[in-house]
Amino acid sequence: MSGHAPSDTSPLRALAFLGEPDLLRRLFDTVFIPPAVARELSDPDWADLTIDPRQFAFISVQAPSNLTVVDELQQLVDLGESEAIALAL
Repeated sequence: MSGHAPSDTSPLRALAFLGEPDLLRRLFDTVFIPPAVARELSDPDWADLTIDPRQFAFISVQAPSNLTVVDELQQLVDLGESEAIALAL
């Protein structure tokens, strides 16, 4: 497979926990994560497993362009999820 995909924190953290962080690289050329997800991965306040997204060449940090959508989504989900959904849109 190839192409691009956005991601939230949970899939990346789960794959790292399972020892399969490169699984997404095998499926997609590039995985985009928003800045809030990069912060959650590298400095989590609730988990022992930290991940530095910079160590994976296939992960690219990209801010969502539609901040209005991010603000609206934050009424329902956290910032990382809001930015990831806005990035996907």
